[in-house]
Amino acid sequence: MKSFRFVFLVMSVILLSACSSNKFEQVPMTLDVKEEKKLAAGIAYLLGADDGVYAAHDFKGYDQLLVLSSALELLESRDLDDFSIFIKDEKNDEVISIFGDNKNKFVFNFIKKNEEYTFLTEDDGRTSAYYTEWHFFDNTMINFSRGSPVRIYKLPSFKLTKEIPILLRGFRVHHALSESKEFLHILQQDGNNHKVIDLDDGVILSDGYVAMTDRSEKVVGAMKFHDDIAIFMKGNKLVQLDERGNFIKALPLQVSVESFGQVDECLAIGTVDGHIAFITKDLSTIYVTQEVHNGWVSHVTSDQKGVGYSAGVDRKVVSWPVPEMCISN
Repeated sequence: MKSFRFVFLVMSVILLSACSSNKFEQVPMTLDVKEEKKLAAGIAYLLGADDGVYAAHDFKGYDQLLVLSSALELLESRDLDDFSIFIKDEKNDEVISIFGDNKNKFVFNFIKKNEEYTFLTEDDGRTSAYYTEWHFFDNTMINFSRGSPVRIYKLPSFKLTKEIPILLRGFRVHHALSESKEFLHILQQDGNNHKVIDLDDGVILSDGYVAMTDRSEKVVGAMKFHDDIAIFMKGNKLVQLDERGNFIKALPLQVSVESFGQVDECLAIGTVDGHIAFITKDLSTIYVTQEVHNGWVSHVTSDQKGVGYSAGVDRKVVSWPVPEMCISN
């Protein structure tokens, strides 16, 4: 009987340790806000630069890209075609604007290099930048959309090098490319379908629910985080997977997610109530700031010089030093 009690006690300690390791330690913090700038319209994109930030907002008939210094001084503005989108390449180095004419043409503007490319395609009917998904790295472009395969092109020739058939069933998606650039994760927006595609072999490794979740749990976002993939679920839950989609752990979030991004070593979350949360690289601790924006935080990013930026429904861009626990050694 004593032996049974001892085994039971040991097992209880092990289970409690496992449970406690699957919870964040929550720490309040005060973010040292340095500058803020209110823009003339809602902010659609916020992308960190070498030493500053790119902010894009849309007006009737055109989109405008603002180049801001780390002190949020306006350095340059560019007017671009309406319904343009703005993304970063996978090296987090180049900002690319993409415009689709809804006929058979895409126009790419590489902002830093000041280069423009035109891509003509007859593969699919509607060429909309907004309804097409993109990844750029090492002179390579990946794109796909509802009803089309995943296609891989060589740049700047736009030579098609690989085509991988997938079935998206007409839904909008979230997606993330692994650090190795070997695996593409495509997830149903506000649903639960997770496809993991091996880009080297051109095969779908898995197609089903996010690992260790069920049909009732809905995906609200996904991103590459260091060597792994972080998936945000409705109900304030974070699922960590390896690059092949294998389950690592699931963690409850103490904040409601509106936006997310990587700020140096940390996973940063903009909340629905104006706060910013920083999760450490080992996913052990979540630091939650004071209210930084009036209303939800729509974007969070950082530049290459240790300055972080956020934007919100209040139309403000705010700058702050990247917190010490997020700075890489």
